[in-house]
Amino acid sequence: MRVSRPLLHMHLARLEAPNLVRSEIEVSEDGKAMHYVELAPFALQLTPAVIAAAVANASTTATDDRTEPEEAR
Repeated sequence: MRVSRPLLHMHLARLEAPNLVRSEIEVSEDGKAMHYVELAPFALQLTPAVIAAAVANASTTATDDRTEPEEAR
């Protein structure tokens, strides 16, 4: 699967925002910019409270996605 550069940069930015990945840009001796990305250490804990919050958020999102704008009705 091929991914365009703009799409790749968008996804990397979304992963950098919550600190899931780290990136660094270096300039090589010949003047080319090199962008290095590495996975940041993280831990995910599923607790009843976390699951309940995810379910509540998914329910809200699903309801919002089904709501049509006034002009579409």
